[in-house]
Amino acid sequence: MDDLRALSVGQESLWLLYKLAPAGTAYNDAGAGLLDPVPDVDALAKSVRLLSSRHDLLRSVFREPAGIPGRLVRGTDLVELEVRDVPGCGDADLRRMAREIALTPFTLETDGPARVVLLRREDDAALVVGDHHIATDATSQFLIWRDLLAAYRRFVAGREPDLPPVGGDYDEYVAAERRLLASARRVDLEAYWRAVCAGAVAGELPTDRPRPARQRFAGATHARRLDPDLVDRIATAAARHAATPFAFLLGVFQSLVYRYTGQEDFLLGCPTTTRRGRRTRDVVGYSSTRWCCARGSTGAPRSPPRCRRPASRWSGATPTRGTRSRCCWSCWAARPAQHRCSGSHSPW
Repeated sequence: MDDLRALSVGQESLWLLYKLAPAGTAYNDAGAGLLDPVPDVDALAKSVRLLSSRHDLLRSVFREPAGIPGRLVRGTDLVELEVRDVPGCGDADLRRMAREIALTPFTLETDGPARVVLLRREDDAALVVGDHHIATDATSQFLIWRDLLAAYRRFVAGREPDLPPVGGDYDEYVAAERRLLASARRVDLEAYWRAVCAGAVAGELPTDRPRPARQRFAGATHARRLDPDLVDRIATAAARHAATPFAFLLGVFQSLVYRYTGQEDFLLGCPTTTRRGRRTRDVVGYSSTRWCCARGSTGAPRSPPRCRRPASRWSGATPTRGTRSRCCWSCWAARPAQHRCSGSHSPW
């Protein structure tokens, strides 16, 4: 297929996971918002088409001819606003319906990686935007909602949207990645991350229930809001140790892993962006990877140097961040028999 566009290495990883479990939803991303009053459906539908036109990954289908995965860009009609009328639906049922939409598997080969559904009641409506991780990352979630709502506001006001130009496109990102992996620098990057990971073991947190023999992906997310005073104290403590609040909290988490496991040498995987420069800033796409950090946890759990260690490792690895998973994925693809999975959801 001459119009088959190449995938990034991260996308190739997600394509592999999709092929292994096409009915799985572990890599579904979704967000929802309650719109009050009921939105103008025509204006919202136009906004969805504009969003699809602006970001071609959302209107791509994924194929693997001759064993080479890639994507084919389709027309904007691949992603259309779906309206479901749910009169008399209570809030609990509305949340349940939104969750069901979020957990509906994608058929990437034919339907693409995105869906937009409006659950319309008499006085308000829930807008659910779902996508597959092969086409988006955390930054992309922000971009999708920003562009969709900004376009809707302009259309409702009878004006054309004035969204900022996208700049580059995802194909540029893929090309830059391939140039890096084909260059001599790849050897140095691979050596660096292999040294970081050498001898590492998985941190096994004790659980109150035995793990099932077969992974069910039946987890949950729990969020806790920190008191503003505590947030200020964290920032002050981080500054005292010449670390960012993120690095400080990473050190605290490392201490907790040590406390509960007794392990003194382990790695933590931390997601990070691989977006660089203005041309990729507004591009929807999968532009993230996992960075190995916080190796080694010795001494008393409350030892301040532990909070500084992640910060020093982060700054030391920044020039090579976003490359470990790419190099290791390529090595895995070349030598799959030597690959050993620790049981995580990701091949990285």
